[in-house]
Amino acid sequence: MRRIDYENDAGVKVYSKYNTICDNNIIRNSAGIILNNSGYNIFRNNIIIENDYGGMYLRSSNNNSITNNNISDNRYFCCAGPGLHLTLSDDNSIKDNIIIGNGEGIKLVNSSRNTITSNNISGNSDYWPGGLGIYLKNSSNNNINNNFFLNDGLFVENSFQNNVENNQAMILVDVDQLE
Repeated sequence: MRRIDYENDAGVKVYSKYNTICDNNIIRNSAGIILNNSGYNIFRNNIIIENDYGGMYLRSSNNNSITNNNISDNRYFCCAGPGLHLTLSDDNSIKDNIIIGNGEGIKLVNSSRNTITSNNISGNSDYWPGGLGIYLKNSSNNNINNNFFLNDGLFVENSFQNNVENNQAMILVDVDQLE
């Protein structure tokens, strides 16, 4: 059995500051984009799809801008991976992205003061009933506003003082399956 090292097999790896990554197709890698100890980077107009272990991972990475990207259908071998996963990452801006068909749409763990606004978040989950559009775990003081959720929602675990305003959520039901 071959061990897959998702970090070494990533489509894009950033371990520095003040870079602009835009207008790229990042498709079918172990992981799409990995940032580690990185800050003040701009990710714009990228297509990040069908990566086995997830779309974007930020670890200890602050003050990055993630804008107008398509982060969709990033999957493990059997399940969906996260579209965008932040761990120990603060003061990032996540805006105007399409985040569809991942495990969790946006997952924050031990991350604070991030702004998540005006994203289209839908159909994220192979294993969570109702969808897991945004998942906050041990993450506080984040602003989540003006997002659109379709068959997805927000799950907050051990997180405090988050500002959640003006979001829209819609659940579509196939009436033929109700009988």
